[in-house]
Amino acid sequence: MPENLVPFPDGSKDLRARGDATMARNSMKIGPRMACIAVECRITAHVTNSDSSPVASLSMDARKAFLSAYTVSLSRYLGKTVAAIEPYQEHSSAVVRDDLRIQQEVDYVGLTGTTPGTLGGSFAPGANVVKFTLVVPLGALAFVKDGEKFQGVCAEQLLDMALKLKCGADPFAAANAKLKLESQAVEFVPRTRKARNRRHGCLIVNRKITNPQNDNVRTPDGLTVGFWDEGALADTTLETLRVQVLTAGHDVVTVTDDPNTPFEIFAKYDLEPGSDATEDSGHTEDRTPLFIVEEKVFKNLYTGAVLVKQVKRKDDFSAIANYIETPSTAQVKAEITLMAEKLPRTRQLLAVSTAAVEKLECDDEQRPFTGWTGFTDEDPEFYEFCGYLCLPGGEPRVFIPPERKRKAALQMLDAMQPSPEYPEGNTGAVEAIRRAIAREFPGGLVDVVEGFSVPSGTYSEIQKQLAAEVNVITAQMAARRAAAK
Repeated sequence: MPENLVPFPDGSKDLRARGDATMARNSMKIGPRMACIAVECRITAHVTNSDSSPVASLSMDARKAFLSAYTVSLSRYLGKTVAAIEPYQEHSSAVVRDDLRIQQEVDYVGLTGTTPGTLGGSFAPGANVVKFTLVVPLGALAFVKDGEKFQGVCAEQLLDMALKLKCGADPFAAANAKLKLESQAVEFVPRTRKARNRRHGCLIVNRKITNPQNDNVRTPDGLTVGFWDEGALADTTLETLRVQVLTAGHDVVTVTDDPNTPFEIFAKYDLEPGSDATEDSGHTEDRTPLFIVEEKVFKNLYTGAVLVKQVKRKDDFSAIANYIETPSTAQVKAEITLMAEKLPRTRQLLAVSTAAVEKLECDDEQRPFTGWTGFTDEDPEFYEFCGYLCLPGGEPRVFIPPERKRKAALQMLDAMQPSPEYPEGNTGAVEAIRRAIAREFPGGLVDVVEGFSVPSGTYSEIQKQLAAEVNVITAQMAARRAAAK
């Protein structure tokens, strides 16, 4: 749960019908050692009821239609040469609500129920004040048991994000001709919790995915946290499905009883511990589950692409995916560069995989989705880890502390000594030494270039540096032997 609900310093904005309210880059400010998990959009609307009698409260269907008048755009700036990450691109706040209920197991405030002065209340004759809160999630997943170790957005990361809330035509008049929106304001408020300083989390993207005239649909590569067909589960025409994960490790894993219907997929999920009514309604009211994740630890999440195939084609898919894009080395370096620019000119920044910092149990394919943590040369951890080193105004470079580099090189030399078990040396142990160092770097052992996974250039640089250190030590040993003769 959030531990702090202090509004942004410049978070109060007017929001007219057919207008928008924007928190631009550098305006969403939170304190250090905090992680932002969502942003509240607290709306206060002044509404006139022109009738002499009260207007009854809106039905739940009318309230959901009302939400469609508000759209959300969220972007994370990555510099001039790397494309921004855009979790939402003028998405209906009704869609964002479903994401919120599924990802964080909470709902909008003032939407349900019948409390006067909320969207659930009636409207008295004359002037009325209506308050309700839309909430935009920022990458936290309540159903990941160890998620608090790495999820959420730090202060520096949040400064490079922008959030726009747009209002269409008067949503109150659209709901009832007797109502008129006179004025409206929104206050943007971060939901935060305590975290390590400068911990950069990954953002969850919402995308619509179609594949006309085909019996299958698949998500992009990454970490998929949910996949649905549009429309309520109760109304779906889909029948038996085969759901598989094409993992980052190049395996194909069938994740449903083969085959399953959407009803069976949801029923199996609903039996798992941790499922609740708020989350369930997000999965089923306006969506039909194809692939959903029950409560579990991070290590048990799948990475790769989710493929759903109709055993007997009944209709085209019109799917919605929630997923984290696999971060490329270019994206990670852009984030590091932007953060380094925010430091005093005399400081240095070391970016380390959060999985390494938090000693998170996970596979190599999962590490990129844990984000990274930044340490300056004033932090003790700066001198303990390998990572990307960056100065303000500079470029990130591969950095292995000298004592760590020498220790690894000596271990590699020892491993390569011939033995009865390994006549040509233990090459597997040598590779394990390299990988142990590479795991401390954000992004892991692979890179993503034009949508394809390729060996990481960072890993190649680690190999070069360790090989050079091995050569230095070998030369020193040879010199000492020569001097001893």
